[in-house]
Amino acid sequence: MTEHTTLAAALAAFQAEVPHVGKNKTAQVRSDKGSYSYTYADLADVSAVALPALAKHGLSFSCKPTLDEDGNFVLAYTLRHAGSTETDCGTYPLPKSGTPQQIGSSISYGRRYVLSAVTGIVADEDDDGRAGGEATPATPQRRPQKPPPSKPVEGAANTTVEAAKAVLRNRAKAMGLDLEMVAKEYEARAKTSLKDETRADWVEKFVAGLADGTIKVPAAAGAS
Repeated sequence: MTEHTTLAAALAAFQAEVPHVGKNKTAQVRSDKGSYSYTYADLADVSAVALPALAKHGLSFSCKPTLDEDGNFVLAYTLRHAGSTETDCGTYPLPKSGTPQQIGSSISYGRRYVLSAVTGIVADEDDDGRAGGEATPATPQRRPQKPPPSKPVEGAANTTVEAAKAVLRNRAKAMGLDLEMVAKEYEARAKTSLKDETRADWVEKFVAGLADGTIKVPAAAGAS
């Protein structure tokens, strides 16, 4: 295991060498709203790349579904650094209702999503978050297929957008950033306000930019 004195140093070393996570699965989804397909890297794909590389630098990741202090069903996640005992943690909102299969799909998606977001791993655009809210669960298939253009949809996709915004807020707070400046920087790049944003993938890429340092935002007043 490589020794690092801080979580930030360990994460920077991890991001400097982590390989790209490719998407080699395709799912078909059918519902009363129509049908579509998407390609994605599932939780196993992302974990197989991320977890051994995190461990090499003294980092570990964990998450579990639970209830927050307000009674909301959420996925609580933590990135820990063994060398300094520093942590980066937050919550990802989960659906309040649905079949066990739909909720399970949302939990699996959330685990992959927050692992990618908190470590800075970036995959191509996908729409697999919609699977948690559709009537018929997706059936993975191993053949490449171009995903549809990103667009606002109803149902679980809206939950995914709000979840992405929650991850962004948690990341900004953990980094001691000025949230107002974060929102202004986002609007300057995305050409829409963060409040009105409906594209989860844009928010996810902004989070990754903060994590890897390609997006700079001033720290909040009084932050160390």
